[in-house]
Parts: sequence; C-alpha cells; structure tokens
Amino acid sequence: MYKRQLSDDDIFLEDDENEDSDNELQEDDEDVDIDDEDNDKLDLIMKIIGIGIAVIILIVTIFVIVKLVGSTKSHKNENTETLSTTEETVSTANAKDTVTVPKVEGMTKDDAVKALNDVGLGYKQVVQSSKTVAKDTVISQGTKAGAKVAKNTQIILTISGGEEVVNTTVPSVTGESESDAREKLESAGFKVLVDYDYSSTVDAGKVIKASPSGSVAQGTTVTIMLGNKQETTTKATEADKNSNTNQGSSSDNNSNGNNNANGNNSDSNNQPNNAEQKPQN
Repeated sequence: MYKRQLSDDDIFLEDDENEDSDNELQEDDEDVDIDDEDNDKLDLIMKIIGIGIAVIILIVTIFVIVKLVGSTKSHKNENTETLSTTEETVSTANAKDTVTVPKVEGMTKDDAVKALNDVGLGYKQVVQSSKTVAKDTVISQGTKAGAKVAKNTQIILTISGGEEVVNTTVPSVTGESESDAREKLESAGFKVLVDYDYSSTVDAGKVIKASPSGSVAQGTTVTIMLGNKQETTTKATEADKNSNTNQGSSSDNNSNGNNNANGNNSDSNNQPNNAEQKPQN
C-alpha cells in the first residue's frame, strides 16, 4: 500500500492544534476555578447575612421582652398605688363605722352575744365538745379582742357543747350476783344503784333485771333489781292483818246485832206493862 509521508508542515500544524487544545483545556480549568471561588464567596456572604439576620432578630426579641416586662411592672405599680389609694379612701370613709371587738372568751353564750350586740356586732357559732370548758361557754373567738372591724361583722364563736356523749350498750346482768353485776356495769362506764323486789323465778340476791337497758350514755346510773324472798312473809303478814281486821269487824257486827236483839226484847216486854197501866174508866 501507499503510505503517505508527513511533511514538516503537517507536523507543525498538528503541534499547533495540540497546543491550542491544551490552551483551551487550561482556560476551561481556570474558568472552573473562578466559578468555585465565586461560589465560596457567595456562600460566605450568605452565612454572614444569615448570622446578621439572626443577631438582629435576637436583639429585637430581647428588646420586646424587656419592654413587656417593664410595662407589666409599671402596670402593677400603678394598680398597687391605685389599690392603696382606694383602701386609704375607704378606710377613711368607714372610720366612723368601725368598732372594737370585745373580749368574750370564757363568757357564757348569752353574755357573749349581748356584749357583741352592744357594740353593733353579730356572731356565728361553732359547737365543740370539751371536757374542761362548761357547756354553753365560749371557748374561743374568731377575731381577737381589740381588733377594729366594720359594724355588723359576724364574729365566729366556738361554744362548748360539754363533754362528748358516748353511747354504750348496757351489758346483760340478769341472774348474776350483785358483786358480779356491779363489776360488769362499772367496767362499762355506768354507775350502779341497787334495789330489791320479789321474784318467784330468781333466787334471792340475784339480779332480776337492770334499768335502763339498750344503748345509753356512759355515766348513766343503772338500777339493778335484786330478788328478795321476804315478799312471801310480808304478804302472809298482810293477809293475817286483813283476816284479823275482818274478824274484828264481824265481832263488832255480831255484838251490835245482839245488842239490837236485846233492846227489841226489852221493848216488847215493856209494851204489855204499859198497856196494863192505862187508867180504867
């Protein structure tokens, strides 16, 4: 085959083309580097702008918060001053309508109420049981003595209701001896009183019944009725007395009857004699 031989001019042209190509590639690389630098600068600028905006927002936020806090404090101070002024005005206006609370602790309820009413005050009562303060006596008062209050104020009084009543069931003691019944009742908090009565079913000295029964207040006196066989003798004695009385009455009646009979006989015997003594004509 025919093989073309390159001339020097052709080789020179190829070298020029290669050199141009290299220059173009170098220019492209430089353009890329310039674009990267521009992008980095742009990113930096955007970051700086973002930080600036954030700082501005933070400053504005702080300013607004400070402003609001200051406004709130100012508003509170104004309200406090207004309230103080109002209270002073009301206090001055109502100075003539205030009274001094008297001391009523230790008084009876009636005396305490009278003392409060005398100065223009009312009351509310709370009843509380007490072992140390007598019933219907003031244990304490809600407002201290000497305090200044408006007229018609109701003072809370704690009134003693006396010792708290505790109900207890009376234990059954029927058929027990006096000593056992007494011990059982006193242990349950009751006082004991003894009485006697006749019973045909309960032995002498044994409890026939106890009264009261059921649930009653502790400290109540319970009467125990003991059996007593003397009732038989008593009834016999009363029967004898009644018999003797009846016999006496019968004897009296018989005596009166005999006397009446004798009197009648005397009268009948005297009548003929009288007839015989009539004068004859």
